[in-house]
Amino acid sequence: MRAKMGGSAVRRSWLFVPGNRPDMLEKAFTRGADVVIFDLEDSVPPQAKQTARAAVAAVLAAGVPGTAYVRVNPVNSGWVRDDVAATLCDALAGYVLPKVEQPADLVRFGDLLQEVQGRLSGDKAGVRIVPLLETAAGVERAAAIATAHAAVERLALGALDLALDLGLDQLSAALADYARVRLVMASRVAGLEAPVDTVHPAYHDLDSLAAEARQARQIGFGGKLVIHPNQVAVVNQVFQPTPKELAEAQRIVQAYEQALADGLGAVEVGGRMVDRPVYERARRLLEINT
Repeated sequence: MRAKMGGSAVRRSWLFVPGNRPDMLEKAFTRGADVVIFDLEDSVPPQAKQTARAAVAAVLAAGVPGTAYVRVNPVNSGWVRDDVAATLCDALAGYVLPKVEQPADLVRFGDLLQEVQGRLSGDKAGVRIVPLLETAAGVERAAAIATAHAAVERLALGALDLALDLGLDQLSAALADYARVRLVMASRVAGLEAPVDTVHPAYHDLDSLAAEARQARQIGFGGKLVIHPNQVAVVNQVFQPTPKELAEAQRIVQAYEQALADGLGAVEVGGRMVDRPVYERARRLLEINT
């Protein structure tokens, strides 16, 4: 069954850890990130793919104290089959699949997962897929990609590769927000979790990171990819509701549910009219933060 938006634990920060850096792999779950992504793609040069794959597999086999995903190589690469065969295990929450441009990419990857699962013992049916949309084709087909496979959990945006695809040094604010809106709308229609925003490459500039994260949250994103441990706390703070927001949500839920019990369809809370859409938003906010 497809995971619904707001129906799972909070996953604000998604920290990439290079698979070919054993020193970083050992410390991955001490950085405070909600999700660790063991990376076998961009951060690993071709000559190191095999050793990185083995290192990540060893970490997963030993058991992990948190939520672990693996970013495999693209579905049309010569490495993805070995990536999955080495890393698919009970400790793995899912895969981040890069360079997704069309629904067929998800179908091919899903078939590969099923094939590998068939050769392993145990039930691996809970493994999820996070398509990373990094090209114009991927962004424009976000709605079709979101529904291409039942294992798709949420979408993620890759703005650096998108800029490259468009022949730009970097995305303008307008282009970045256009891509974000497409992912948010596609996710909502498909009943997916809120999407994950792109990395912020200037990892020492925490002020600009916070500003970018706030913009993504306002548009409807639920978290952000990060490339350095010092970005984790900033992203967690931005995507974590404040105590004031949670208290207000609690008041809204209590008042509206009492109004329903009294036969009313709306109620005033703090000078604001609360009807079902406002109530549902408040309920979701509390649900994902309990």
